[in-house]
Amino acid sequence: MPDPEPGAVLIKVTLANVCGSDLHTFHGRASYGVVIPGHEMMGELVSVGEGFTDAGRRPLHVGDRVRH
Repeated sequence: MPDPEPGAVLIKVTLANVCGSDLHTFHGRASYGVVIPGHEMMGELVSVGEGFTDAGRRPLHVGDRVRH
């Protein structure tokens, strides 16, 4: 695996979830725009590019758990 560029990370996904919007889209009942299937996930940082921070501008480190 290549090292992440500055401001990017490499995440090992450890859990992925199917959410309600995924199901509505799958069944053709979505009344909203584009949905990214599988957008609920959790993982562990494997590699962190220089300068990467979380939404609160706190630095993250290899081994930190993250979710989206």
